[in-house]
Amino acid sequence: MAVTKGDTKDQLLSAVTISTTQTPGNREVIRYRREPSISNLPIQVGDIQFDNNVTVQIKIYDIYYDYEVVEKHFTIEAPQIYVPVNGEDVTKALLLITTFNDKIGPMTAGGDNVRTFRYIASIASMIHKYPNKMNTTTPEDIIGGSVDHVTLYEESDVEILYENFLINITNIMVEDVKNVSDLSYKIYSLSEISSILSGIDAVVRHTIYIKFNSLRNILRVFLDISQCFVSRVKHTELPLRNHDVSTLNEIVNHFVRILNNLIEVLIPKQWIDFDEELSFLSVLSELVHIFGTHIDTNLIVQERTDGISHRLREKAELLFELRTYEREIATIQREIMSEYFQRIQDTIMDVQLLTLETIVTGEKLEFQKPLIKLITDKTTYGDFRETYINNNMKNSYILGLSNLNNTFSNPNTLLNVMVRAWF
Repeated sequence: MAVTKGDTKDQLLSAVTISTTQTPGNREVIRYRREPSISNLPIQVGDIQFDNNVTVQIKIYDIYYDYEVVEKHFTIEAPQIYVPVNGEDVTKALLLITTFNDKIGPMTAGGDNVRTFRYIASIASMIHKYPNKMNTTTPEDIIGGSVDHVTLYEESDVEILYENFLINITNIMVEDVKNVSDLSYKIYSLSEISSILSGIDAVVRHTIYIKFNSLRNILRVFLDISQCFVSRVKHTELPLRNHDVSTLNEIVNHFVRILNNLIEVLIPKQWIDFDEELSFLSVLSELVHIFGTHIDTNLIVQERTDGISHRLREKAELLFELRTYEREIATIQREIMSEYFQRIQDTIMDVQLLTLETIVTGEKLEFQKPLIKLITDKTTYGDFRETYINNNMKNSYILGLSNLNNTFSNPNTLLNVMVRAWF
């Protein structure tokens, strides 16, 4: 979709902000420039879960940052030529990929990273979820005796295409922002950082397509841009102007949604204790304990027992096969998490500390998704002490406790700042 406006008022504008909302709470600022041209901007299609509704809001500012708002609601769907009818309809999926490949080269060559990410977001928003509808084997199936073989998940043809497509997209993302770091924070404005994170947000919308190669790429880009954001605010944006507060909160919203989806990919579906040995014998011993039999496991291994024990052996073989597969996947997840955990944690805390600039003492700012909940409190020392003593901070990180009593003449007005994050 292209957003246009008449030429007659171009020279009267100090700045223009165009934002779109595809899902509740997900606002993407797609333009914030002093240049007057705002035509042909790529935007995302609406989310199918919300009937493809998109809200386009245009704010036109004068030199005093007073503004007028124009808001319009649209239904924006992906063109049907790009939407597969099922998981085997590779023709339409390939057409979307071909369209992207034809346009992305000249776009990246133009050097406008933000426009590249907006285009990536508009294409990624047209990717739909086409899981292969099949019953995969669970430990309960094996223990209950309802299966005689292990069935692992097999991707549909469209899934495989989209998975490889995301690898290609994320490789482009890495290359496009390879020089971005916390030292190059002047490259992007806050609104442009919001647009880049919105692009990442669109790419990670369907976690089923994020394989480990894509995951590493996304983590790298996401954390680099997030650190660029932190440095930008710290070094150039404080104290925050009123019209920047909403942009900062939009960025944090993107941050939390992206992080939630990345955590979903990083967390094993089944809890695995890596300190415990995984072997056929250990699995067999577990089943012997579950079924309460007193037969020696060594006899079962040697196949020198009765039919009941023979069935236990078959269950153990199946369960060992399934557990081996799950551990292989979890081992890769563990390696990636070990590599990135410290950066993820540090970035979460840096971003949360910035949100303190948007609230006053006594206020609390909360961002919550299924797998992550971030809360920022600006509170008095007395309230903090009471909460801590009452043990209401279990499973939370507390940092940024900053004694600000040197700003007050009265020692009874001690003020501390607290940031909490739950995982």
